[in-house]
Amino acid sequence: AALLPTGTGRGYADLEILDEDGSEITLEKYAGKPLLVNFWATWCGPCREEMPALNALSAHFAQSPFEVLTINLDLGDEGVEKARQFLEENALSELPLLADPTFAAFDRLKSSGVALGLPATLLLDGNGCELAVLQGPAEWDGETAIRVIDKLIELVG
Repeated sequence: AALLPTGTGRGYADLEILDEDGSEITLEKYAGKPLLVNFWATWCGPCREEMPALNALSAHFAQSPFEVLTINLDLGDEGVEKARQFLEENALSELPLLADPTFAAFDRLKSSGVALGLPATLLLDGNGCELAVLQGPAEWDGETAIRVIDKLIELVG
Protein backbone atom coordinates (compact mmCIF):
# COMPACT_ATOMS: atom_id res chain seq x y z
CA ALA A 1 0.00 0.00 0.00
CA ALA A 2 1.22 3.48 -0.79
CA LEU A 3 0.74 6.64 1.22
CA LEU A 4 -1.06 9.10 -1.03
CA PRO A 5 -0.51 12.78 -0.28
CA THR A 6 -3.89 14.35 -0.93
CA GLY A 7 -3.38 18.02 -0.20
CA THR A 8 -7.16 18.32 -0.02
CA GLY A 9 -7.15 19.67 3.50
CA ARG A 10 -10.47 17.92 4.15
CA GLY A 11 -11.27 18.63 7.78
CA TYR A 12 -11.95 15.93 10.35
CA ALA A 13 -11.79 17.92 13.61
CA ASP A 14 -15.54 17.34 13.97
CA LEU A 15 -15.32 13.56 13.37
CA GLU A 16 -17.25 11.94 16.23
CA ILE A 17 -15.94 8.81 17.94
CA LEU A 18 -16.04 7.24 21.40
CA ASP A 19 -13.08 7.59 23.76
CA GLU A 20 -11.74 4.85 26.03
CA ASP A 21 -14.48 5.57 28.59
CA GLY A 22 -17.23 5.32 25.98
CA SER A 23 -17.83 9.09 25.96
CA GLU A 24 -18.47 10.90 22.69
CA ILE A 25 -15.58 13.08 21.57
CA THR A 26 -14.42 14.67 18.35
CA LEU A 27 -10.92 14.78 16.92
CA GLU A 28 -10.88 18.44 17.97
CA LYS A 29 -9.79 17.06 21.36
CA TYR A 30 -6.37 16.54 19.74
CA ALA A 31 -6.09 20.07 18.28
CA GLY A 32 -2.52 21.18 17.68
CA LYS A 33 -1.19 17.63 17.37
CA PRO A 34 -0.23 15.85 14.17
CA LEU A 35 -2.22 12.61 14.04
CA LEU A 36 -2.18 9.20 12.45
CA VAL A 37 -5.80 8.02 12.53
CA ASN A 38 -6.20 4.32 11.81
CA PHE A 39 -9.56 2.58 11.34
CA TRP A 40 -9.43 -1.14 12.15
CA ALA A 41 -11.48 -4.12 13.33
CA THR A 42 -10.69 -7.40 15.08
CA TRP A 43 -12.27 -9.34 12.19
CA CYS A 44 -9.86 -7.70 9.69
CA GLY A 45 -6.72 -9.84 9.27
CA PRO A 46 -4.52 -7.09 7.76
CA CYS A 47 -5.64 -4.73 10.55
CA ARG A 48 -4.62 -7.20 13.24
CA GLU A 49 -1.25 -7.74 11.53
CA GLU A 50 -0.33 -4.04 11.44
CA MET A 51 -1.27 -3.28 15.05
CA PRO A 52 2.14 -4.24 16.54
CA ALA A 53 3.84 -1.83 14.10
CA LEU A 54 1.40 0.96 15.03
CA ASN A 55 2.10 0.22 18.70
CA ALA A 56 5.87 0.48 18.05
CA LEU A 57 5.38 3.74 16.11
CA SER A 58 3.38 5.21 18.96
CA ALA A 59 6.08 4.19 21.45
CA HIS A 60 8.81 5.64 19.22
CA PHE A 61 7.11 9.05 19.19
CA ALA A 62 5.83 8.97 22.79
CA GLN A 63 7.82 12.09 23.74
CA SER A 64 6.58 14.12 20.75
CA PRO A 65 3.30 15.93 20.07
CA PHE A 66 2.41 13.24 17.47
CA GLU A 67 -0.30 10.74 18.37
CA VAL A 68 -1.51 7.46 16.92
CA LEU A 69 -5.28 7.11 17.21
CA THR A 70 -6.67 3.64 16.55
CA ILE A 71 -10.43 3.67 15.97
CA ASN A 72 -12.07 0.27 16.25
CA LEU A 73 -15.06 -0.63 14.07
CA ASP A 74 -16.35 -3.75 15.81
CA LEU A 75 -20.08 -3.25 16.34
CA GLY A 76 -21.67 -2.32 19.66
CA ASP A 77 -20.47 -2.70 23.25
CA GLU A 78 -19.57 -6.34 22.66
CA GLY A 79 -17.31 -5.31 19.78
CA VAL A 80 -15.50 -2.73 21.89
CA GLU A 81 -14.88 -5.40 24.54
CA LYS A 82 -13.52 -7.76 21.87
CA ALA A 83 -11.15 -5.00 20.71
CA ARG A 84 -10.05 -4.32 24.29
CA GLN A 85 -9.22 -8.01 24.75
CA PHE A 86 -7.26 -8.05 21.48
CA LEU A 87 -5.15 -5.06 22.54
CA GLU A 88 -4.49 -6.55 25.99
CA GLU A 89 -3.69 -10.07 24.73
CA ASN A 90 -1.19 -8.67 22.24
CA ALA A 91 0.43 -6.21 24.69
CA LEU A 92 -0.52 -3.22 22.53
CA SER A 93 -0.44 -0.81 25.45
CA GLU A 94 0.68 2.22 23.40
CA LEU A 95 -2.56 2.28 21.39
CA PRO A 96 -5.76 3.93 22.60
CA LEU A 97 -9.04 2.06 22.26
CA LEU A 98 -11.19 4.57 20.46
CA ALA A 99 -14.35 3.31 18.80
CA ASP A 100 -16.83 3.95 16.02
CA PRO A 101 -19.33 1.18 16.93
CA THR A 102 -22.03 2.51 14.58
CA PHE A 103 -19.68 3.07 11.59
CA ALA A 104 -20.82 6.73 11.42
CA ALA A 105 -17.28 8.18 11.23
CA PHE A 106 -16.04 5.48 8.85
CA ASP A 107 -19.11 5.90 6.61
CA ARG A 108 -18.24 9.60 6.30
CA LEU A 109 -14.80 8.62 4.98
CA LYS A 110 -16.28 6.01 2.64
CA SER A 111 -18.90 8.37 1.20
CA SER A 112 -16.19 10.91 0.34
CA GLY A 113 -14.01 8.23 -1.28
CA VAL A 114 -11.29 8.48 1.37
CA ALA A 115 -11.72 4.98 2.80
CA LEU A 116 -12.40 2.00 0.57
CA GLY A 117 -11.91 -0.78 3.12
CA LEU A 118 -9.86 -1.70 6.16
CA PRO A 119 -7.43 -0.81 7.41
CA ALA A 120 -7.69 2.83 6.41
CA THR A 121 -5.28 5.45 7.72
CA LEU A 122 -5.29 9.25 7.64
CA LEU A 123 -2.43 11.60 8.41
CA LEU A 124 -3.85 14.84 9.79
CA ASP A 125 -2.26 18.16 10.66
CA GLY A 126 -2.80 19.99 13.95
CA ASN A 127 -6.11 21.39 12.71
CA GLY A 128 -7.49 17.96 11.89
CA CYS A 129 -7.02 18.49 8.15
CA GLU A 130 -6.12 15.61 5.85
CA LEU A 131 -2.60 15.58 4.47
CA ALA A 132 -2.40 11.98 3.27
CA VAL A 133 -4.34 8.71 3.23
CA LEU A 134 -3.31 5.10 3.05
CA GLN A 135 -5.52 2.18 2.04
CA GLY A 136 -4.42 -1.14 3.48
CA PRO A 137 -1.74 -2.14 5.97
CA ALA A 138 1.73 -0.64 6.25
CA GLU A 139 5.01 -1.20 8.07
CA TRP A 140 4.44 1.70 10.43
CA ASP A 141 7.55 0.93 12.48
CA GLY A 142 9.85 0.95 9.44
CA GLU A 143 12.41 3.62 8.52
CA THR A 144 10.26 5.16 5.79
CA ALA A 145 7.23 5.55 8.05
CA ILE A 146 9.35 7.11 10.79
CA ARG A 147 10.78 9.62 8.28
CA VAL A 148 7.25 10.48 7.11
CA ILE A 149 6.11 11.08 10.69
CA ASP A 150 9.23 13.16 11.42
CA LYS A 151 8.28 15.36 8.43
CA LEU A 152 4.67 15.55 9.62
CA ILE A 153 5.80 16.74 13.05
CA GLU A 154 8.16 19.26 11.42
CA LEU A 155 5.36 20.51 9.15
CA VAL A 156 2.88 20.97 11.98
CA GLY A 157 5.69 22.47 14.05
